[in-house]
Amino acid sequence: MSVSYYSPAPAPAPGERTQVREIHRAIDLVREQRKKARLSMNRRRVKPRSAAQVIVDDMWTHPYRDYYRHVIYIYFIRRGEYVKIGRSDAGVGRMADLQQASPEPLELMGTFTGIPCDEQMLHYAFAEHRIRGEWFTHVPLMDEVLKLLQPKP
Repeated sequence: MSVSYYSPAPAPAPGERTQVREIHRAIDLVREQRKKARLSMNRRRVKPRSAAQVIVDDMWTHPYRDYYRHVIYIYFIRRGEYVKIGRSDAGVGRMADLQQASPEPLELMGTFTGIPCDEQMLHYAFAEHRIRGEWFTHVPLMDEVLKLLQPKP
């Protein structure tokens, strides 16, 4: 029997249908096993990130990071249970001004260099702990973020 290009393929014999079904089941089984293997590999590769690491990653992947030429100092200053997250062009020179205006001693928790949007992103990240302006209630997450952001010696 000759089969032309436009004629339909001949129908399989009754025994061949069960073979085709078995082949499709085997293919589906292999696909499912590969899918499970890929998922388990992905679970092993991806390390869970801490909340502090998420904040820092968001800062470093900011879309405008490459366009900023103006580098500033971002500081964390602690006064009792409150922390001020601010920025300065003069580094820790701002600390003396703040200390003069404060009745209590201030403690410099740490500084790091960044761009203006880094301070804004930190304010946004700790918005639920904001007291007023740039003052926030101290939470342990601030210490973790600062530890990740400070330059390594």
